[in-house]
Amino acid sequence: PGGTYLVVSTQQGTVTATTSSSVTVKSADGYTATYAVTSATRLAKDGASTTLSKIATGNTVHVVATTENGTLTARAIMDGHPAGPGRDGRGPRPGAPGLRAPGTTAPSTTAPSTSSSTAA
Repeated sequence: PGGTYLVVSTQQGTVTATTSSSVTVKSADGYTATYAVTSATRLAKDGASTTLSKIATGNTVHVVATTENGTLTARAIMDGHPAGPGRDGRGPRPGAPGLRAPGTTAPSTTAPSTSSSTAA
C-alpha cells in the first residue's frame, strides 16, 4: 500500500558499443539493450572496481539494471570473472549455501532437538 515498484533487469552478453555514458550489450539470443551509466553505477572487472573506459567492446559482461521512465540504467556492470574462492565465472560452486550438488538431497529443515530436565 502506497509503495512503488522497481523493475530490475539482468543481462549477460557481449559489449557491442560504449560511450562515456552508456554501454550496449548483445546476448547470445540476439537481444540487444543500451544501458545508461551514471556515477552511481558500480563497475567491476575481474572482481575489482574499474572505470567504463576499461570495459571494452567484445568483452562479456553481466549487467544489473533498473527501468525508470522507459530508460534502462545500469546499477552494476561486471566484466570478467568475479573475485572470491571457488569462483570461475560459471556461477556459485556446488555445495555453496543455498545450493545442492547434483545427486544430493535437500538439507533437513528440522531444528535440532533440545532436552531439558528438571529435578523434583
